[in-house]
Amino acid sequence: MSTVFIGGSINIKQLDDAVKKRLDTIMEKNFRILIGDANGMDLLAQQYLYEHHYTDVQVFCINKPRNNVGSWPLHITKNHKTRLTRDEIGRASCR
Repeated sequence: MSTVFIGGSINIKQLDDAVKKRLDTIMEKNFRILIGDANGMDLLAQQYLYEHHYTDVQVFCINKPRNNVGSWPLHITKNHKTRLTRDEIGRASCR
């Protein structure tokens, strides 16, 4: 199974058509999606995935989730790190 991480700027206010097309392709290929919980790109992508009834999504957050539109499984980091390492993301995707 392939896995993709989706993230981007909190300043993004709407999804570009090219991004929607890419998300459609990801869903068609049944990729596992790892995504953050921030406003902006994370939230917009979560909304798009939810609207398309996509379920293979895991949300990563620190302490408690700000956004989890689809009530997907959470991966909560309870320390003061501001970012997950690639190894941490990779371990979570193997669960």
